[in-house]
Amino acid sequence: MKKEFSLIGLGIASWLGIISIAYTIRIILVDFFIITNIKFPYIHLSYELFYNFIFLIGFYLFLNILKTRKDLNYILLARNWIIVFIVIQIIQFFYTYYIFDFIIENYHDNWNSFYDYEAGQFVKNLASTIGETLRYLGVGLLIYRFIKD
Repeated sequence: MKKEFSLIGLGIASWLGIISIAYTIRIILVDFFIITNIKFPYIHLSYELFYNFIFLIGFYLFLNILKTRKDLNYILLARNWIIVFIVIQIIQFFYTYYIFDFIIENYHDNWNSFYDYEAGQFVKNLASTIGETLRYLGVGLLIYRFIKD
């Protein structure tokens, strides 16, 4: 029974860790694209693609480690994922606190224009929904493939 609960904890902790890593890279990419004056329609497509790619690669690598290593301590691994999650949350906080202020001060017009553009885009909302659905389907297929093998 202890192993089942540690596996559930490991699944939740890894999910949070991988999502937080992917989301942090996503917000950094959006700000980078805004600073470099990438055209607005390409920004949204790019960060959705990068987010999905990082998310699915993260889960693929994680499942591959679980599959190949037989001597894993699930509780220790879950604890490490929780630490990764906390560190990433701290990085997001400091990024938002320092870098976001820098971007607003120096690239306010670009940033404002991008978010004004995105606010009225039906395609953006549709792409976000499709992207999220594809992420969950992709993880489901990865898990199914690893269980099947």
